[in-house]
Amino acid sequence: MRGQEDRTREVQDREGEYHILIVDDDAGIRETLQETLLDIGRIEVTCVGNGEAGFSLIRKRQFDLIFIDVRLPGMDGLELLRLIKHHDPTLIVVMITGFPSVDSAIQTMKDGAADFITKPFRFQQIEHVVQKQLFCRPRARKGSTWGGMAGSQDRTLSAGR
Repeated sequence: MRGQEDRTREVQDREGEYHILIVDDDAGIRETLQETLLDIGRIEVTCVGNGEAGFSLIRKRQFDLIFIDVRLPGMDGLELLRLIKHHDPTLIVVMITGFPSVDSAIQTMKDGAADFITKPFRFQQIEHVVQKQLFCRPRARKGSTWGGMAGSQDRTLSAGR
């Protein structure tokens, strides 16, 4: 099996790529989510472990989709979401959490999140979110017509927190 850096580099060389940022303090979740996104294809993934690092990257480069854990050390996910939406209201943000509640889901949507998913999540849930939030949106870059997802599987991803 090739290393994570090799797979990211391979995706970066493709034309029509999408750039996704994952902000989660759990290294296992970051790695599993990154592998899942790379399996979908046409995607470059960048991962960071806290909100400050995530916002620093967002100010420096363009991302098409951002996954943020609600509970982060230091700046929490909700604060990061608000900063992102103030910086660029058009950025697509999906919140993820291992501690779901109706109140937190409602608050994230009010604050501008495009979607809210809970851990443990399944591969198909991530595929669905990427298709709905990235590939099927009119503002998506090249190749916005979705032709199917490679490697569709019914598997549950690491639960994390």
